Amino acid sequence: MFLGHYGAALALKRVEPKISLGTLFIAAQLADLLWGIFLLLGWEHVRILPDDNPLLTLQFYDYPISHSLVGALGWGLAAAALYYSWPTRDTTRHWQAAALVGAAVVSHWFLDVVVHVAGGWLAGNDALRLGLGLW
Repeated sequence: MFLGHYGAALALKRVEPKISLGTLFIAAQLADLLWGIFLLLGWEHVRILPDDNPLLTLQFYDYPISHSLVGALGWGLAAAALYYSWPTRDTTRHWQAAALVGAAVVSHWFLDVVVHVAGGWLAGNDALRLGLGLW
């Protein structure tokens, strides 16, 4: 699924070439980067299940801070604000570039809803979970 997130970053790079591809890659993967940190901190949880397929051994059951729609919108706003406040000489269309960085962060949630089975929380653990399961 990582390729889909990188594909979103590549598409946004075409929209605004002044944004570095590295910035867009980090933005598109921010939810997964945060998930790893929150997992280590004990704020989000995963179970390891025995399975023949090594790609299906993790059961994601508690990760609404990094992967909910509300969380994605919040992280997207934070990323856009950080990008906007970063010092730069080229300030032309800077707010649009910041908005695209935020959009890259939020795109993670929408792509996850398409490929994961009921992995897209709207808000918290008790909220509705969406997912088409096309992975």
